[in-house]
Amino acid sequence: MNKEFQVDAFVFISKEDADRAAKEKKQVAYIKSHMDLSSFEKVKALYEKSNKERLFRTPIGLAFMQDMYNALIKGGANPDELLPVFVQASFDQRLRPQTVSEKQNEMFKQKQEKLRTNHRISLIMNIILLVAVIIMFVITIKSDNPNILNYETALQNRYSAWEQELNDREKAIKEKELELIRN
Repeated sequence: MNKEFQVDAFVFISKEDADRAAKEKKQVAYIKSHMDLSSFEKVKALYEKSNKERLFRTPIGLAFMQDMYNALIKGGANPDELLPVFVQASFDQRLRPQTVSEKQNEMFKQKQEKLRTNHRISLIMNIILLVAVIIMFVITIKSDNPNILNYETALQNRYSAWEQELNDREKAIKEKELELIRN
């Protein structure tokens, strides 16, 4: 076993793989020291970006991705909404090319499309609810019935109408009195 290709508990079959693992180890250490990993939103954003850009490929980076995945699940994330982490290595004693297989690409695209569809549905529902709230406010403002938005004006209008009606009656009575006095 060649110790020069060892990083942490892993021994790699080539210097390039060991160098990549060492680089990912530094990346993980930097992230852990400079980022608040207790924040669900930050972990989710980091997980999605790291996964989309496939930043981690060695067991060291993949273990960190697994830790973030577990933290997101514990934080309440739906496992069906999280993109899976693709492993780009074969474990049948042969090295695998660095490209992801067509089946994995298709699965990744399906997952992304499902997330896009859910996002569109959510956006449409939010727009519908916003329109409903706006319509309710318009109905409330245009309504003749007193409500929290126009109760003061409605009461003033009502008292003003009563006062006008009383003034008109008083005026009519005075005219009748004058007419009776003249006759």
